[in-house]
Amino acid sequence: MFSSNTRTLVVVGAQWGDEGKGKLVDVLAEGADWVVRYQGGANAGHTVHIGDRSFVLHQIPSGILHPGVRCAIGNGVVLDPDTLFTEIDGLVRDGVDVEGRLYVSDRAHLVLPYHKLVEQGAAHAEAQLNRFRSSKRVNCAETIAMLERLGERLLPLAEDVGLVMHRAVRSGAAVLLEGAQGSLLDIDHGTYPFVTSSNTTSGGAAVGAGIAPTDIDAVLGVVKAYTTRVGAGPLPTEMDDPLAGQIRTLGNEFGATTGRPRRCGWFDAVVVRYAARINGLTDLAVTKLDVLDTIEKIAICIGYEYEGELHEEFPADLTAQERVVPRYEWLDGWREPTADCRHIDELPSAARRYLDRMQELVETPITYVSVGTKRDQIIGKGLGTRD
Repeated sequence: MFSSNTRTLVVVGAQWGDEGKGKLVDVLAEGADWVVRYQGGANAGHTVHIGDRSFVLHQIPSGILHPGVRCAIGNGVVLDPDTLFTEIDGLVRDGVDVEGRLYVSDRAHLVLPYHKLVEQGAAHAEAQLNRFRSSKRVNCAETIAMLERLGERLLPLAEDVGLVMHRAVRSGAAVLLEGAQGSLLDIDHGTYPFVTSSNTTSGGAAVGAGIAPTDIDAVLGVVKAYTTRVGAGPLPTEMDDPLAGQIRTLGNEFGATTGRPRRCGWFDAVVVRYAARINGLTDLAVTKLDVLDTIEKIAICIGYEYEGELHEEFPADLTAQERVVPRYEWLDGWREPTADCRHIDELPSAARRYLDRMQELVETPITYVSVGTKRDQIIGKGLGTRD
């Protein structure tokens, strides 16, 4: 995707997360000079498959797996320094050269032990811990000792990432900005209150990396050929068992970080068209098309019925989100394997029709299609209308 006109590219999830952003970033990073993580924390995870090996990255950008590509963790990331070095040491043991290639914003916030106690529902200070009669306590001495231990390794990585990125953009470097989670988990534009605590949409990329919005040339949205969601919250196209279990097994729909099973649903064009609008998507990448290879009939949600009316736009009201009835358009499945396809013309005609309809409904050109977990199992360019 990098060209003379596209030097700064944002990759965002256009559903509820787990869309396969890590793989797309890994593939695109081959042509990048910099890969920057701009939001989220260690609770997110990207799984990248290289040959027979799998790498699960939590805070370090996926570009670290490409020699020569420099990586940065932006100010929009809430950094867990303890697990960061666990991640770095694991990469080094696996033969990945990290030395001199990883930068951490000197404006990034740190996650400390007492923050984790708060997250567990204990309280955010000693007084509140006492009030809730929790047996856990904030140990100031242990926290300071941890910071002193980690500081020796963290401070050499600290850098004004915004300034570094500004200079990189001005020099014409290829910069890839990657987020975590998905657009429907954005704190402002997602299915509140079932959201994360940051802006996962493309607007957060400029803020979280410390660059100007005018520096962004293109935004690539990543979606699955179906829909998944972890945890509670609206999922209008959610499937019933046994089909949901079948898709979950075929797609290995379990969290990279938590191992939690994901809820599965049909592709929701209302959701993705909404994500295209709020992100300003210029392109779309569709992952896990191969998961649907054995399905006889495949549905696409083209609208919602609510209180006797058809809605083609995603509602802001939580009650409506939970009560809408999806209106489906059914297409024939292709019932053929797609894992070996490397060009759009090699896909079964029914799979091509499915992608064409998806592209039409979400009003965004599809430029990448993934048919497996490996680096080479991707079809690049060919569906979209952009040059």
